[in-house]
Amino acid sequence: MSGGSLLAAWVISIGAHALLLAIMFKLAWYGTVSDPREDLPVALTELLGEADRGRLSFSTSPMADLSPVTEALPIEPRHSAELSGTGVVEGMTGSGSGDLDVIGIGTGGADFSGAAGGGQGPSFFGVGNEKARGATRIVYVVDRSGSMIDTFDLVREELVRSVSRLSMTQKFHVLFFNAGEPLENPPRKLVSAREVTKKELFEFIRTVRPEGSTNPARAMEKAFLHDPEIIFFLTDGNFHKTLLDHLRAWNRDRRVKIFTIAYVDPEGSELLEQIAREHGGEFRYVSGREAP
Repeated sequence: MSGGSLLAAWVISIGAHALLLAIMFKLAWYGTVSDPREDLPVALTELLGEADRGRLSFSTSPMADLSPVTEALPIEPRHSAELSGTGVVEGMTGSGSGDLDVIGIGTGGADFSGAAGGGQGPSFFGVGNEKARGATRIVYVVDRSGSMIDTFDLVREELVRSVSRLSMTQKFHVLFFNAGEPLENPPRKLVSAREVTKKELFEFIRTVRPEGSTNPARAMEKAFLHDPEIIFFLTDGNFHKTLLDHLRAWNRDRRVKIFTIAYVDPEGSELLEQIAREHGGEFRYVSGREAP
């Protein structure tokens, strides 16, 4: 075979082998690559659980359900003691009998609606509110003398309603007075208005009975020892004007606002109105018709 023929044979052989390799590569490509029109599977990660509770679980299933979570988290309802048409606080029984069955305390959880600087201030028989706004240390001084026997259950119900509205950022204390040593709710100091302390107060209120004559001086003196910002002072009686001098001394800088309520009997209204005026509070006379 001549040199020219041999070279032509090599060129043909190399070309044939190159073509064969190209055909084999093409077949392998079609066998391993999917149809580009098909959707490629994408691994998805589904977030399960409640993100605000700090504990999460993950699902690596590629078919994770991506629909939004529509089931609402359970929320404890707020209960607020309300006066019914019969003058009994909702959730309480025994008006007139002195027995209180308290359920639903209200703002014992993380409720800051009554926090200092926000919303209405604490109130008792309609005094307080805007003028008591921002107060966080509240003391109630409440008459329990014998003349209160016919209306004392209604006073207790209003006291329950007032304390129920307090938030955890506020503190309270209650003193019941007659002519003797005042009765104080345990632990005999200002306590945070949490659900447990409200319940303890309501249990204590069950045990208080009206008796004796009226002298609020000792109870008011103790009220100032608790360093309050406001005092709610309720009585149905009259008392000696020397209390005015005591209050001027105890509240010399007028730092404490005193809100006064003449309850059913207007006899002491003039003196109570003067106390409220001198100490930056408000006065209200609650007649028998207005009593809850």
